[in-house]
Parts: sequence; structure tokens; C-alpha cells
Amino acid sequence: MKHLFLIAGLLCVLIHGAYSQCMDSLWMRTIGTSNGDQGTSLTLGWDSLVVACGYKDVSGITQGRGWVSKLFPETGNEIWSREYIGRGSQDIFTYVTRDYQDNLICCGWSRNPSTNDQDYWLYKMTDDGDSVWSRTYGHEFANQATCVLPLPGPTSGYLVAGRAHSVPGGFGQQDWWILRVNSDGDSLWSRLIGGPFEDTCTDMMYSNNGGILLIGHSLADSTRLGRIVEFNGITGEVRWDSTYDIEPNIELYDISPTAGGYFICGAAHGWNEDNDPFVMRIDNQGNVLWSHRYYFDIAGSAVAHKFSGTYEGRHYLIGHAQRTSTTDNDIFMLYVTECGDSVRTHWFGSQTSTELSGSITAFDSTIIALGVNVSAGNQRDILLYGLSADTCNIPPCDFTRVAPEDSTMPDLQMEGFVALTWTPSHDSEGAPIQYIFDIESTYPEQLFISPQHVVSTDTFYHLELMLPVSPLDEIFDFRWTVKATDGIDTVEASNGEGFFQLDIIMDADENVLSPSDFTLSAYPNPFNPTTTLSFTLSQPTHVNLDLFDIQGRLVQSLVNNMMNTGSHSIAVDGTSLSSGIYFANLRANNQTRIAKLVLMK
Repeated sequence: MKHLFLIAGLLCVLIHGAYSQCMDSLWMRTIGTSNGDQGTSLTLGWDSLVVACGYKDVSGITQGRGWVSKLFPETGNEIWSREYIGRGSQDIFTYVTRDYQDNLICCGWSRNPSTNDQDYWLYKMTDDGDSVWSRTYGHEFANQATCVLPLPGPTSGYLVAGRAHSVPGGFGQQDWWILRVNSDGDSLWSRLIGGPFEDTCTDMMYSNNGGILLIGHSLADSTRLGRIVEFNGITGEVRWDSTYDIEPNIELYDISPTAGGYFICGAAHGWNEDNDPFVMRIDNQGNVLWSHRYYFDIAGSAVAHKFSGTYEGRHYLIGHAQRTSTTDNDIFMLYVTECGDSVRTHWFGSQTSTELSGSITAFDSTIIALGVNVSAGNQRDILLYGLSADTCNIPPCDFTRVAPEDSTMPDLQMEGFVALTWTPSHDSEGAPIQYIFDIESTYPEQLFISPQHVVSTDTFYHLELMLPVSPLDEIFDFRWTVKATDGIDTVEASNGEGFFQLDIIMDADENVLSPSDFTLSAYPNPFNPTTTLSFTLSQPTHVNLDLFDIQGRLVQSLVNNMMNTGSHSIAVDGTSLSSGIYFANLRANNQTRIAKLVLMK
């Protein structure tokens, strides 16, 4: 269920206290027959035990039996394991979940031996695996169920969804087919969603708005679009239907809830490119908040199949990738933050090929991964892995420098003053973020001492330069960095070191105001909605007093005229301003004073 960043290799920083263990393999099991077997889906019971499903004894498309097993999450050992027959030809379980009466409900497809058509297959069983009922649903050709969702209440029944080929009255070659059945498996209604080509539904969950979310992908001409639909689970009425073309080709496989929206994972690739793991975060209306395509340094393609839920605010993205060759796969578990940054990647697999299809986080924080192990002679066995959840510290989220833009020469609108800004970072675990600012320059040392390791909680630094007595006929270089730290891990701005230049063409008047006589203060501060700026002049002079926002933009021009010797007070009215940080800039006789103001409404 359930920007671009390079994926680091397996990384673990050993630290004391709560952050002591990174991801690791705990156990591995294979379950199989002499033919081809596949694990497809997992669910978690109220008893903290894991139930896995899939199929066994599949040889081509001629035979197969649905497989369900209850397991101990600590070891992967089976408590019970059973095989189930639909129509006796090809019987495949693709998805398992529990209903509100703690029954197990599996979906997939069953092939009709007389027509060779595939039909939706829905199987209800007790928690011990005893059969309650088995039903099939379908039209001509291929109908394959990929997910099932119980509706609340003992008689509300179930929703099952997947794909149906060439359905009468359909939209195209292959449509999403949503079917509602009652608690006995009787069909109540069905809906089709799709376009003129091929559409595949892959996952389903309850929405934060009380509806049902379906995800998958749709083929449009030569590109594949991600698709998400919210609808009313009781009536089938569609609330919204959105497609996503962030990359030329996107496939969505799993959706998981998060604060204020959802995580969706899958695969993305450009024109003539291999697949890469893909994650996007959307709000409750389906609007994209951010998206990431993760690049592995591998031989071939990679696909993210599952978000394994969260553990203590941590998110685990699991899939498989052609790590060393384009014929064999290894399974990966990628640990990502709330903002989508990749933190660590753990690889696990056999000497041949392993593929991932399902995963779940157990109550004891063990992550169970399910798929297939392919050995010599194309022997395929059900594969189960137990993995430890990551309890290493989560580094701060990525952020970027904003201004000045690199390789530019910013205009000194406020003499001797340059505002350097960056976007905020945050910590997925709620730790406070501090920023470490450093700058170096070729500006004369007697006029400028380069700030080093300045620690602040602000997302800006105001650089103040002393102006020369005589104009300087040269251009000066400035290089600066900013890092975010949560007290344990530190990350530098994703766009690295900043570089800008200044051409200092102004000079200070030899008859300047004494620094001790020239001050600027504000009271009250913080203020709402008014404050008073106070300063003293030791001689008559022309005064400019301006108010700037945190981005260095002029907000108000407070004074621009000659003023006499003595003390002066200027009122600032913030009624029309937004809450935040502002800077009052006082200039007189080429001297500058700056006061930081905080407006709190």
C-alpha cells in the first residue's frame, strides 16, 4: 500500500541512546514445491500474527492453487498453511486482508478450464483457514482482481478491484473494474474506470475523507500515467479522478496514509530509460506536494512495490532491482523521511534472483517482506524475509540556499547589508533544527571579519560590511555554506556552496557620525501591531529609514528627508503586514544601522 536524490549505500552511524540500530536482516525462509511458486500479499491479524498469500504449483498458465499461511513474525515459521482451489485450472491469490469479523478475505483470479477465460476470484475463510465461501465474477476474456477491501459493518460486504479486458460498455482495451459484493459474496454493483487504451488498478484503501482511494496507471498513447481515483464505497460515485505525468512513464503500485495526505510509490522512467523507484506525496484532494525519483547505481531497472507502513514516524520503501545484471534481481529496503529524502538502503537477496511483491510492519517492529526466490533451472519458491526496523537517527530533511543566486552580483539596496536566505529544513522526529552558517571573502580583513560557524534557528543571515573611506576599484568574492543539524546528524544545503560577488563602489564620508552616537532600537519588540523606532543624530543630516521583509524586499519607506540633531522616534504600523520577521534599516551619512523586528499577531 501505500526532485531527485542519489541513493547512498548502506550507511549506519553508531550513536548512543535511542538511536542504536540500523536496518538488518533477521531471518529468511523459502517455501515451495517442485514447480513455480509465488508469494503476493501480507496482512496482520489482531493476534499480532502475519498471514501471507500467493499461489503454488503453477506451471505456465495450466495449473495452480491459491496458497495462504499464518506465520510467526519473529521467525517466519508457519502456524498453518493451506492450498485452495477455485475452478481447478489456474487459481491465483494476489491479495489478502482481514474483515471486521476477523475473517480472511483473498482475491485474485481463477481460470475457466472450458473457455480459458480468467475471472475475479474471491475467497472468504476463517482465521484458521477454514473455507466460508468461494465465488468468481467475470466477463469474457481476462478479469484479474488485484486488491480487496472490507467495508465496515457485519453485512456491508467487500469491494474488489483490478482490471478487466474488453468489457461490454467499457472505455478501452483494459479498464479498472470495481465490484461491490455483500458479506455472502453476492454482487451488488460494479463500476468501470478507464481510458481508450490499457488501465490497471493496483491498490485500494480508505481515504481520509471517508471515501475509497484507488491507485494504478493508465496508458495514454506511448506514455503511462499514474492514476488515482476517490469514490464513495457504498454507492460507487466518483468524487475525483486525477492522472499524473510527472515523468514520461509512471506506474503506481501502493498507497499509504500520512499526515494530511498519502504516500504513493511505484516506478518511473523517461524515454528509453530504465525504471527507477518513484514516490510522491499528495494531499487529501490528490494534489502533488512533492515527488522523488530515486536513482540506484545498478545494471538495470528498479521498482518500488510497497510502502511497509511506518514505525515511529519512519517510512520503508521496498521493491526489487536489477542490481548486478539485467536478468537477476535483488530486494531493497529504502528508508525515507517525511519529506522524501533517502537515508539508507539495505539490499538482501539470494545468489540468483529475488523479487518483492508484498511487505508489512508487524507489531514488534519487524518488517516482513514477501516475494519469490528464483534458483537454478528457473525454480521459483515463495520467499519470506524478516527485517529489523531502522532506529538510527533520521537526519534533517533536505533544504536549499535561495539568495543571493549563485554567480550573481546582488544590488546593495541597503548599504553595507546583504541578506542571505535558505529554505527551512525540518526533522521527521520533531527535533529542533539549527543552522550553521559560514562565509569567506576576499573583502579587506580590516573592514570585514568572515563569520564562521554562526549557529541560528533563523533561515537567513544578514551580512553587514563596513564601507571603505575611499572607493575600492575591484570586485570581491564571497563563498558561503549553510548546514542544518538536529544535534546528531548535520546536512549541508543540497545545492552546496554558494558564490556571489560585490562591487564596492561607495565610500564612507570622512565626517561620519560617531558609532557610539548612532544607534537604532525598537520598543516594544516583538510587537502587535505597532512599535516605535528610536535613534539619535549628533548633527543634521539626510536620513533614510526603511522597513524590509525577510527576503530583503522593501515594505515601507518610513523616513527620507533631512533631520536635525537630537533624538527621534518613528512609529511603525504593522496592521497591514503579516506576522513574521522584518528589518528596519537606518542610513545617515553613509552609516548604517539595522534593527530586527518581530511582528506577532
